[in-house]
Amino acid sequence: MQHALAGVNACVVALIASSVIKLGKSTVKDGPTVFIYLLILALAAGSSLLGFSGVLKKLASPAVLVVIAGVLGLCARRMLPKKQGGEGK
Repeated sequence: MQHALAGVNACVVALIASSVIKLGKSTVKDGPTVFIYLLILALAAGSSLLGFSGVLKKLASPAVLVVIAGVLGLCARRMLPKKQGGEGK
């Protein structure tokens, strides 16, 4: 039974990785979004692989990571100049 669950676990990881790649291709479009993506990825991976403790553990919770990514995205959008044309649909 444990071997079957290990196989299901591997499939779930593969499905999540596939979804992350597809979502990344459609949303990561410029330098600031690449930076935000890599920062959040590093915090998430670091918390699970390195076992952060204290403040870093709280910063690396999924809910906090979503909020951090959103705030950084809003800040980046306000700081960068707007592109001309092509957005008037």
